[in-house]
Amino acid sequence: SMLDRKLIVGASDAMTASVCSRHPKVDYVWASSLIMSGMLGLEDTGIVKIERFLSLISGIIKGSKKPVILDLDIGGRNPRELRKNLGLLKRLDLGGICIEDEGWPKVNALLENNKRKIIGPQKMSTKIKLAKKVLGRKTLVIARTHSIIVNEPLSVLQKRVDYYTEAGADILCLHYTGKSWGCFRTIIKKLKLNKPLLLILSRSDTIPTGLSNVKFQYILFPNQIYRAMLYAAIPSQTNKQIYQYNFNFKNGRIITVQKLLEIIRKIHAKS
Repeated sequence: SMLDRKLIVGASDAMTASVCSRHPKVDYVWASSLIMSGMLGLEDTGIVKIERFLSLISGIIKGSKKPVILDLDIGGRNPRELRKNLGLLKRLDLGGICIEDEGWPKVNALLENNKRKIIGPQKMSTKIKLAKKVLGRKTLVIARTHSIIVNEPLSVLQKRVDYYTEAGADILCLHYTGKSWGCFRTIIKKLKLNKPLLLILSRSDTIPTGLSNVKFQYILFPNQIYRAMLYAAIPSQTNKQIYQYNFNFKNGRIITVQKLLEIIRKIHAKS
């Protein structure tokens, strides 16, 4: 049941934020670091120079009728850089941020990469405390760990959970990229958790049935909308000749220009 869960949906700009935030089941809009990096032609190695992204983040906030949560990646390569980034973000009306415990350069969670390294729990706790201090109580701080991805023992994962909880994280995300939701469910049930959990679903567009009885208070679909838009422009496997303009604009799967203009007018309306 979605009734007792908060739904977060990723948007790439003011218009997609406007549309998805008006959906009655959506509680928050997500600003994805992967999509914003892609839009700027940057690699997804971690948002460290926040200035590059401010106009994109501001657009998503402007368009959204719901609070926006920013995927801040690692936040900065050191405490000084993180503090500077948080200072710039404080000027925006953000509903929350998500910080992960990857090292620099960040490796996207879905990539299998033996160079992936995650920072120690104490170092991550310092980031969480700094975020809470600079952004204030009203801004949610999600602490995301990649402990399961790098196969840390359960005792180490519990230590991270305890540290991040003590540091003041409002929500925990124990990111899982494996195929067996049963395995993930088992890990969750073995842990002692005192904070709400966020579940990130990157590979699907529905909640897996295997997780129906696990207490995830927040469900995130981070970038499905943008990927659906790109799907129309990518040639099918049978016809890879893009110059033939064989775009996948099926009947009824494209909105009118009038609708586009209507969305823009809504964003700029004073109400």
